[in-house]
Amino acid sequence: MQAGRSGSAVFGAWYVVALLGMLGVIAYLDRLALGLLIQPIKAEMGVSDTQIGLLLGPSFAMMFAIAGLPIAIAVDAFNRKWLLVAGVTFWSLATTLSAFAHDFTTLFVLRMGVGIGEAVLSPVAVSMIGDLFTREKRAVPMSTMIALQSAGAGASALIVAVLIRLATDGSLPLPDALAQMPVWRVALLMIGPPGLLLALIAALTMKEPARASADASADAPLAEGASVFRDAASERRFFVLLLLGTNFSALTLLMVANWFPTYLIRAFGIPAEQVGYAFGPVMMIGGVAGSLAIPLLARRLPVKGRGDPILLLAMLAAPLATLMFLTAVTLDGFAAAVIMIGLYFVTGNAVGVLGSVMVASAASARKRGRFASLNMLAQAILGSSLGPFAVGFLSDRWFAGSLGHSMATVGGIAGVLSSLLIWRAYRVHADSLALTGKSTASDPAKAGIGTAS
Repeated sequence: MQAGRSGSAVFGAWYVVALLGMLGVIAYLDRLALGLLIQPIKAEMGVSDTQIGLLLGPSFAMMFAIAGLPIAIAVDAFNRKWLLVAGVTFWSLATTLSAFAHDFTTLFVLRMGVGIGEAVLSPVAVSMIGDLFTREKRAVPMSTMIALQSAGAGASALIVAVLIRLATDGSLPLPDALAQMPVWRVALLMIGPPGLLLALIAALTMKEPARASADASADAPLAEGASVFRDAASERRFFVLLLLGTNFSALTLLMVANWFPTYLIRAFGIPAEQVGYAFGPVMMIGGVAGSLAIPLLARRLPVKGRGDPILLLAMLAAPLATLMFLTAVTLDGFAAAVIMIGLYFVTGNAVGVLGSVMVASAASARKRGRFASLNMLAQAILGSSLGPFAVGFLSDRWFAGSLGHSMATVGGIAGVLSSLLIWRAYRVHADSLALTGKSTASDPAKAGIGTAS
């Protein structure tokens, strides 16, 4: 733990990172669990792909976005530990109650509850890590936490696959009334309660970190470099381009996380359980590798005079991710498609981690929650809402149920936009560096890359 940042947690700063990361695992499990349960939900409730797209996207993302800003303001002003405990409890209860939803509308409302609760996690995490680690140390804990969240995204498919098997075999120790429920209901019933346990652990073992001074030079806006922008307009343009670019990439990433398992089921006739066993591990391994790649590779990139190393790496990764995704949805073999989508997750997550690392380093101590909220808002509108819904809508209206064509259309457009926007953000930043004669890229510590202590 850094000197002068005491009172952070019972077991230290890295304990807080680990606990936040585990909560991220649970959050993504609760958020993405429906991805393997689409077919039985459609069969029981008689809903269309468009309605499934609403459940996967807008039902969650709408409230995630609406709640984000007021929650972020509260994070900057009030006790973050208790806000975190309340949010985790709320989304875990909403997930558990989803197992008893009797129609589409009820399930939609409960998914909105999951979105409200999960809106707490990102601002709290960014704010706490910003106070627990100095700027040059923040990239590694942020990347570690995001890597754990990526593991949770992959684990969601694997865990649901295991629950499908256990529920089908009658191996779960449930009362008869619950054991007779449809498999998708049993799965939701089992994945909700672990979040309640982690909320209790957080309540008992975490302490509110001491907030760094908003006026401290170590917490000046833009991570050692507000002065690299020649004016406020350039600064605003940079952040608009950055957030839009990384979140168009997130659109494809979350679209794949939600819909690709069902694409594999329909395209290759593979049972949901087997798809989960294959898709879960590659998503987990690829996501973790991609999330950890940025702080490791950026420290070694010879980029002196060419801008920020994180931006350069993201600019290269964005088009590569798009190419890998489009290849995955055109391959004829199940194994080849799964392997290629695993490689996609490496590059896709590498782009996604950029926004959170930059926000953690860019905002002053009293505004980190609000900066994180803007990033979260962009992700909610583009990634969590538009992507999953657009796939379902196009599948019903244009492609007669062909998820491959629908996903390729949405992901191809989003990938091109992501690549162009990140390239423009890189150029704005590099041009500002050249005009001001300053460089934060030549020193990895000044770029927000360093080793944690």
